[in-house]
Amino acid sequence: MKILIALLIFFAGAATGYALSLSKTIALSFALRNPSPINRTELACKSAAQASLFRTIDRKAVEADAGPGTDEVAIKIDRPGSQISVMTRAGLRVGFTEADQYPIVFSTTDTLLAAKVEELGALNAFLVKTDAGQVMWTKVAHGLLSSQAVLLECY
Repeated sequence: MKILIALLIFFAGAATGYALSLSKTIALSFALRNPSPINRTELACKSAAQASLFRTIDRKAVEADAGPGTDEVAIKIDRPGSQISVMTRAGLRVGFTEADQYPIVFSTTDTLLAAKVEELGALNAFLVKTDAGQVMWTKVAHGLLSSQAVLLECY
C-alpha cells in the first residue's frame, strides 16, 4: 500500500509540474507467466514490464518510471547465429513494413545477445533467454542521456 501511495504522489506531482525527491529506492513487482523454453525461431512477445531513466531537458534532474509494459514485438532468430529481426506492433500501426535487423554478437545454447548502434548513436540490445522464453530489450540514447528496458515474454 505504501508503494501505491508513493507512486500516486509521484505521478500527481509530475502531472502538476512539481519535482519530488525520493530518498529511498522503490521496489516494484510484476507477475510473470511460467517460464517456458523457446524452441522456435519466430517469436511473438508481449511486454511484462518496462522501466525508463532519463535526464531532463534542462539537465537539472533525472526522472524515472516503471510500470507494466505495453509493447508487442515479433522477433525472428536467423540461424546459425547471424542476426535477429524485430518488428513492433507500434511500427506496423504507423506503416513500417520491414523489420529492423540486429546482428547477434554473443550466443550460447540458451542465450543470444543482439545489438546495434543506430545512425543517431542510440544503442538497442536484445538479450534472448531461450531457456525462459523471455527477452530483455534495452535502449540507450545519448542525446537526452536516457535509457529504457523492457522485459518481453515470448510464446
